[in-house]
Amino acid sequence: MGVNVAVVAVLLHVPFFGGASGIGGIPAPRWFGEPVGGPGFFALVLADLLIALAINRWLRRSWASLTPLAARDDEEAAQVSGVDVRSSRITAFTTGTALAGLAGSFYAHHLGLIAGRDFGFPFSIAILGVLALAASAPTVAPSREP
Repeated sequence: MGVNVAVVAVLLHVPFFGGASGIGGIPAPRWFGEPVGGPGFFALVLADLLIALAINRWLRRSWASLTPLAARDDEEAAQVSGVDVRSSRITAFTTGTALAGLAGSFYAHHLGLIAGRDFGFPFSIAILGVLALAASAPTVAPSREP
């Protein structure tokens, strides 16, 4: 959590990030040139969530999931079998980071103002709690059939 304190300090004191005032004036997302707000914003977030879940379900049931699952279950056996574990982990990290960035952009558009104080210690603990709960349960039933 010491990293969190350092990041918040940088966000509060570096002018590029808006300093203590933060970055304000974040406009609402636009759909074909029209601003999306209220129920439309909820529908946009829900649609993106459903698309992400559908892609996750498709990947879990396709051959493409065999490489990351092999790397997760037994790294040494996967390497011996010819699986590029490094590439698999980089792909998983990139995918997770892209989804986190999408969620962060929705959060910024929802608030309209992002400041360093918004991401303090309590927020970090809340996010870690959500991650711990999410990691403890599978997103789909653990079936391997195609």
